Amino acid sequence: MKQRLVFLVTLSLFLILTPLSFASPYAINLSIPSLTLKNRKAFGAVTVKSFDYDNGRVVLIVGRSISTVQIELLPDDLAAQIMQLIPPEAKAQARSDRQAAQHDTVASQKATDAAGKKQDAKKAQEDEEARQRAEQANEAKLKEKMIYSCKRLARERAYQFYHYEYNPGSGSSFVFDDSVMLEEPEEVSGWQNRYRVQGKIGVQFYDSKGSSFGTRSRQFEVVTEGDKNGTMKVVDFTDRG
Repeated sequence: MKQRLVFLVTLSLFLILTPLSFASPYAINLSIPSLTLKNRKAFGAVTVKSFDYDNGRVVLIVGRSISTVQIELLPDDLAAQIMQLIPPEAKAQARSDRQAAQHDTVASQKATDAAGKKQDAKKAQEDEEARQRAEQANEAKLKEKMIYSCKRLARERAYQFYHYEYNPGSGSSFVFDDSVMLEEPEEVSGWQNRYRVQGKIGVQFYDSKGSSFGTRSRQFEVVTEGDKNGTMKVVDFTDRG
């Protein structure tokens, strides 16, 4: 009596929950003395309770237990018999539901793909902008380095010229002091990494002729050029008087 009560309760719960688990189950209520599935699993007396055309699941009651199997596992003749019991309009509705579900799946996949492409495009744009910012920052650092080197080389070249190559006096003379002022370097048009800087130097010198001291002011121009690493060299020096 207790076992029968457990079975009835189980069956009642199954019948209540079946509509929630399956979209559209159809009552079959077909009793079979024995059943052997295509996977060789065998049963004794079986009742085919219902069939869900949407997902292809068949509900079997075997003794006091309930199980579900895919209709493809049933013998072909039994599967065909079950399919004949399904109303044509139900099959049409199931096909329509499947098509709608497939359409939704395709639409969802397209939306996902579109979102993914949009995200990839956004990421690519962000990466490109970051690359450009880094490149601009490197260019700015390189330019700053070359301008600093240009000024340093201009001072050094002016010192060398006015101390050892230029004669400010009428006889033998030597420069013993100088004062250099430089303008800001400017890029030379049409040349890469080439800068021109204008400068002015005031020199104090001793002239052996007449044993006299003197001062003189000169203007000059220095042109420097750098390689891709920013290493600079003087390519031209002009004393402008």
